[in-house]
Amino acid sequence: MGKDIYIIGDIHGEFKTILYLLLNRYKVENCHIIVAGDIGLGFYKINYYVTIFNEINEDLKAKNIHIYFIRGNHDNPDWFNNTPNELSAYSNIHIIKDYSVLNINNHHILCIGGAVSPDKIDRISGQTWWEGEEVKRIDNLDEVIKENNIDIVVSHTNPIFTEPKLILGNKMSVSDFELSKECGKILADVFFYLIEHNNPLKYWIHGHHHRHIETFVPNEYSDVDIHYLKTGLIIERNSYNKGPIKIVCLDRCYKNSIDLLKIKL
Repeated sequence: MGKDIYIIGDIHGEFKTILYLLLNRYKVENCHIIVAGDIGLGFYKINYYVTIFNEINEDLKAKNIHIYFIRGNHDNPDWFNNTPNELSAYSNIHIIKDYSVLNINNHHILCIGGAVSPDKIDRISGQTWWEGEEVKRIDNLDEVIKENNIDIVVSHTNPIFTEPKLILGNKMSVSDFELSKECGKILADVFFYLIEHNNPLKYWIHGHHHRHIETFVPNEYSDVDIHYLKTGLIIERNSYNKGPIKIVCLDRCYKNSIDLLKIKL
């Protein structure tokens, strides 16, 4: 398998276009690519994706590329919790269940899907948005993270204490706004769990917000800091000149460009 690891943001169903750009504009090969949610899985019947996956899997194999899909709010959660057999048999395409740990080339990558759709008013339940889309809390992180060796987290949305700050939009209900804040708090709890248990965390990477933001944060916090950060105090992107932890919000992938982050550790 390849040695390089890349992370990209939301692809929103543009499988062939994104693959074309990766192979022809960015010339990637012999690598692993993690997509940080909003894959676009569930908007059509399974046979539609089988046709696409049959084609792109051959191209991925030819270039020795493995691609990993993390759940976004614009994905059917059932397809990630219990991946249909038709979509689980591909050698180079991997649909990742929430709180899975990918062990790739001595890196240990915790994957956490989910977020709240900010535009449900324009969508249809069960067709273009799904119940259970939000970030889920689990109580057995110690079982998931057995060796305290997580150095990268890839999620769809961000911990509540990082930019961009959550804003109540004109298409979001108050209850969904509160649910979005809860998603951010769950991810903040994961972040501080990793820190408190001495995981060598260097990157936290996410998508969802369709913009590129890079923020450096410390790896040591007082109890007072943690209290306020978990309730929504923001660490602004220019607060620290260096890490040791880099949090990156990736822009969505467009038809002519990809916000492509190469992991450098």
